[in-house]
Amino acid sequence: MVVAITTSMRSKKDIARLAGTVGATVEEDAGIRTLRCLQLVAPAGMVWVDGRSRCIRLNWAGGSAQAANHNEAEYRLAAEIIRCGLAPMDA
Repeated sequence: MVVAITTSMRSKKDIARLAGTVGATVEEDAGIRTLRCLQLVAPAGMVWVDGRSRCIRLNWAGGSAQAANHNEAEYRLAAEIIRCGLAPMDA
């Protein structure tokens, strides 16, 4: 699977769309002021190859210029995790 990365994709919706390409979801678990903790959640019975866990944490920042740069890096991390793929969960 090829995932295109562009600098215009910086919203939580874009991460959710990206995760949806492999049947995963994005959950927002916590936040302090403008920083949010998002999780890439693998589909049932699967784990992410990168980390061998069901959930991968992403830190999502607010709307400043610094935040945009940070969010772009987190988006690229999410794309890389998704590129690495999913594996069946060990029984």
